[in-house]
Amino acid sequence: MGAESWSGVLAGGAYESHRGNAQVPGADDPAGAREPVTVQESGDDPLLALWARSQCVAGPTYHRVTVTPQLSFTAGPQEGTAVLEPKERRQLSRKARAVLDRYLAAPDGWPRRAHCRDTKVMGEVAQWRG
Repeated sequence: MGAESWSGVLAGGAYESHRGNAQVPGADDPAGAREPVTVQESGDDPLLALWARSQCVAGPTYHRVTVTPQLSFTAGPQEGTAVLEPKERRQLSRKARAVLDRYLAAPDGWPRRAHCRDTKVMGEVAQWRG
């Protein structure tokens, strides 16, 4: 799990940087939430990222939280693959939303200290190879 925010002049650059890597909402195939997805093992952990946007003291702010699915990669003919079922994907979505809510509400967290408000969830991005 991870959480980060970019505010003010950093916000646009961080979002554009992720957009260039197809890691922002809208770049993902939403069918993965309704059908099993085969995930290929790679050097990076597969992630589900949830993006939100707020207005904070420093200006427009993007928040991004990530969760990692617990996958068992197989050996044999389909070595290095795992199947993520729709139920598991929905659980990941709920977990990501809970992480975002905790991150935004943490009494000593940056979003709270930066007086973030008017938060809108932008969407999810599946960062795995299917």
